[in-house]
Amino acid sequence: MYYKVSNTASRSIIENELGVNFKYPRLHEPNSVINGMDEELIGVITEENPNMVDFAIWGMLPTHYTGEWSTYQQLENTLNTPLEHTYGNTLPFKGLHFKRCLVVVTGYFVSHLHQGELYPYYVHLPNKQPFYMGGIYTTLNDGFLTTSLLIGKGSNGISPKIQNLGEIAPLIVPKEHANNWLENKFQVSDMERLLAYNQQPKFTAYPIAKEFYYRNIKYKSMLDPVFYETLPLSYS
Repeated sequence: MYYKVSNTASRSIIENELGVNFKYPRLHEPNSVINGMDEELIGVITEENPNMVDFAIWGMLPTHYTGEWSTYQQLENTLNTPLEHTYGNTLPFKGLHFKRCLVVVTGYFVSHLHQGELYPYYVHLPNKQPFYMGGIYTTLNDGFLTTSLLIGKGSNGISPKIQNLGEIAPLIVPKEHANNWLENKFQVSDMERLLAYNQQPKFTAYPIAKEFYYRNIKYKSMLDPVFYETLPLSYS
């Protein structure tokens, strides 16, 4: 599962690279590790505002839900959503009115099991420029947005090269397909093909410090590469 992402890009870089503006410019701060388990905000582009970066609570909630975010997540963790759940009747999506969005990030994380220990790797584009993850979202009665990252099976590409605990990969939406994604022009087969995007050689990855796994530890150099004996320093 993908419970942490990164967005280290400045507002100006995001706006220039992706051709969008921020709805609330002062809310954006570069963040090396956004931890979804801590009810954090994450930048999204929605169907209603395809040229605007808004902010959503990571961990999707039903539209009419009025309880605590943490309570719902304990019952039904919605930080990630399997792609097939969006077109089936699997709870919690039966009767749940959600729409598509793009989640703005500069990287995500995968783990590698080696000799009985887990090692975190940071996956990013060569210049750490921003890109889109496919997501879905709801608008609560009070106007807040909540979102979930879409995931699916990816048997090839950079994620499964490193992540040897399973074949789950995030759905990456190329910039050239952003409008089609938001306008619901993709069918199920199209969405499944998008999972192949992170199989392209644009992405690279390297190992980072194991402190990444500690929930309440975050420091400026956390995304710096760390050398571990016998582990590859990088993948591409």
